[in-house]
Amino acid sequence: MKKSIAIIVGGTGQFGVLLAEKLLKKKYKVIITTRSVIKAKKKINKKKINLKKLNILAKKEIKELLLKNTPQIIFYTAGQSSPGKSFKKKKETYLSNYIGCKNFLEVIKKYKIDSKFVNFSSCEIYGNYKKKISVETIKKPISPYGVAKLKAHNETKYY
Repeated sequence: MKKSIAIIVGGTGQFGVLLAEKLLKKKYKVIITTRSVIKAKKKINKKKINLKKLNILAKKEIKELLLKNTPQIIFYTAGQSSPGKSFKKKKETYLSNYIGCKNFLEVIKKYKIDSKFVNFSSCEIYGNYKKKISVETIKKPISPYGVAKLKAHNETKYY
């Protein structure tokens, strides 16, 4: 029986590593993509996790990764993740949190890749909301990070 494959895009952060461990326990083959395999190997020393270099802005690389591996599920955790830093790194934040996500969705649709796609969002899409948040809560991000995450959230819903 062929192992189910999970790809964690930008999976070298805390969420990605914990998710990879859970997936390994469920007998998935886990592939984590990263900008730097050398840096990732210092963080992740599990031999069962495959590390792949990937530029999330290059649709050709995304296409090759997905067609070669045919994942059952793709988790998008990539992106500049600091709301504070996003004011200084607006372009990087927008490209990594929104455009990268959009690129994956476009490749999945264009090449009819039969995978589930999970985009990790953030409470930052709600802005400075002080009360309990629900799905119906109005989204009013106040940082470039929140704006990029909201765009990716809406794009994922659209697809």
